[in-house]
Amino acid sequence: MYKRYPIQVQKTLIAYVVGLAFVFTVDGLVDYLAFDATPTLILSLMPDAYHEVFMRLLVGFVSVTLVLSFFWFTQKERRSRRYEAHLYHIAPVGIFQSDSQGQLTYVNSKWSQIVGQPDTESIGSGWLSSVYPDDQAEVGRLWETAMSLQRPFRAEFRLRKPTGLPYWVRCEAEPHFDGKVQVGYLGFLSDIHELKSKEQSLEVTTAKLQSALTVKNDFLQIMEHEFHTPINGIFGAVQILQTMEIPAEQKEFFSILERSTLSLNKVFSDIISYQRLRDNRVQPEWEEVRPESMVNDLLNVYQPIAEQKHVALEFERPSDLQPIQTDSVLLNLVLTNLLSNAVKFTEQGKILVKISDWAQNNQFFTRFQVQDTGIGIDQSKAKDITAPFYQVDQSISRSYEGIGLGLSIVEHSLKSLGSSLTISGAVGKGTLCSFDIPHMKPAA
Repeated sequence: MYKRYPIQVQKTLIAYVVGLAFVFTVDGLVDYLAFDATPTLILSLMPDAYHEVFMRLLVGFVSVTLVLSFFWFTQKERRSRRYEAHLYHIAPVGIFQSDSQGQLTYVNSKWSQIVGQPDTESIGSGWLSSVYPDDQAEVGRLWETAMSLQRPFRAEFRLRKPTGLPYWVRCEAEPHFDGKVQVGYLGFLSDIHELKSKEQSLEVTTAKLQSALTVKNDFLQIMEHEFHTPINGIFGAVQILQTMEIPAEQKEFFSILERSTLSLNKVFSDIISYQRLRDNRVQPEWEEVRPESMVNDLLNVYQPIAEQKHVALEFERPSDLQPIQTDSVLLNLVLTNLLSNAVKFTEQGKILVKISDWAQNNQFFTRFQVQDTGIGIDQSKAKDITAPFYQVDQSISRSYEGIGLGLSIVEHSLKSLGSSLTISGAVGKGTLCSFDIPHMKPAA
């Protein structure tokens, strides 16, 4: 630690020395005060015979006061240094001080414990010998650079244990000034080996996870092709068999096979679509899309299913509906899943698809709405329903087909299109799903 006393203590010491000099030359002081200086009121009231005695007492009082003041300051400084030394001793980190040349002048016991060498070996530049050989040159360069520029020093590096194994520490130091003069550095050293070990372990785990995700994505990509090929073959064969003259009982079996094949194909397609969208592997391709034609095509697909359930499909749109710039694949995926859910959960009544244009602050939108008169939804659960594999009620999942990915696919697809899904409704009163697709103002 520094042996330099504060400026205030130095001034007190100087005043004390001057006071002693005056005591030893009291005759000259008395002569100056008594004969050369302007007489004070006290002296003017005293007989001349007491002047010398008074001046000697005055000088003695001043001297004693100076001595006591110096003693009080030194005692305060000693107490402060004892408290400082105690704090340094119990600190949970290594503390060190250096001179202006970067040579260590003090290290606490925790420093010695972390570094693994006695404090006497760390003093000066000996601490560098404890740095792991591969890090010594860089740490020395950073330390010298900080010294020369009088800047803070911060670094993470490895020390070498007595066993020769490396372990990580973090060192920080700030320039220390006495007034405007830099007298060295004050800093600390902390053991971060456990933290670094966890970071490295996390990096390894992350790398393994990334590798596993890559394998998963490659697997799904291969399976998408390998799965659809036999499924399409089965579906095509079933459709051909249904056109042949076969007993009604066998036709029913083929119908079951056809529905099961379509269901299996949709489940797998939903999984593939969800994984792609969740991993941001789908980049929108903007093109001109005619929403009226797209909706009509989809209604033609779901019309037979709706007729079997005696559910009406209705379509409302303005007569001057304009094309929009969007990704046709993603928009089709959104509408397909919304219509599929509407048909699935509606046993009677109707399903209405409505398209309309609207504008706000010179920004133009096309709004899509799919409204049904089905089982509806508890509004308090509307925010959760887009979560993957979410089922509002387990009894519903047993009554209706599906794995709960449809609305998750819708949400991710709309996010890619710069939109979001709004769901409203009530249990037993149907559901309304809507979203807006932004676009430029149509040409006049």
